[in-house]
Amino acid sequence: MVALYDDIGRTYADQRQSDPRIGAAIEGALLGCDSILNVGAGTGSYEPRSKFVVAVEPSRTMIAQRAAGSAPVVQAYAEELPFRTNSFDAVLGILTVHHWTELAKGFAECARVARSRVVFLTNDFDVCAKFWLFDYFPELIRINGRIFPTMAHFQDAFGPVETIAVPIPQDCRDGCNWSRTSRQASGNDATPNFKISMHLTSATGSSRQARSLANNVRKCLKVGLAA
Repeated sequence: MVALYDDIGRTYADQRQSDPRIGAAIEGALLGCDSILNVGAGTGSYEPRSKFVVAVEPSRTMIAQRAAGSAPVVQAYAEELPFRTNSFDAVLGILTVHHWTELAKGFAECARVARSRVVFLTNDFDVCAKFWLFDYFPELIRINGRIFPTMAHFQDAFGPVETIAVPIPQDCRDGCNWSRTSRQASGNDATPNFKISMHLTSATGSSRQARSLANNVRKCLKVGLAA
């Protein structure tokens, strides 16, 4: 995954910026925690400015795009965090766990380093399966459902977990997959985002996606005509 982001991450900071509404949800989950380890930190989106933050990021390309004055960063992997046990009040991970090569080991390291809690922003594809996009691209839900950990994975690692739905507004500043999909559907954004790893790790070529879309649209048209 480091090689992937060393390639696609060269202009990551231009398209992926913190949205204050998502940021508020993350800060709410970190309430009462003063020291934060941000694992898989990338360019530094959503790092709380009011907290003491240390970032961990494996990709040099991503590290190079971190803004001046952002949290200090250590080049390392989630599976081998170079910190003592209970070093931070909380561990934070923003859309990162699906990139880890050894999920259980990464979870264990996060739990080891955190004194109070571990907070992740991720995709729950049991919920995402209800999204309209997957009516046209059903293979994406199957493939990405294997890439992203289920809630059961988190429960196995951490015990009982609290889940909070984080709405993605249509005018979201963060160019993540869901915000771009919403804007493209409304006609407000016609630019494809090639800086989204979910698109690139799903092992479905663009021609396959195009064929799937065409076939599903034909089916919908046939149903509409039959009605």
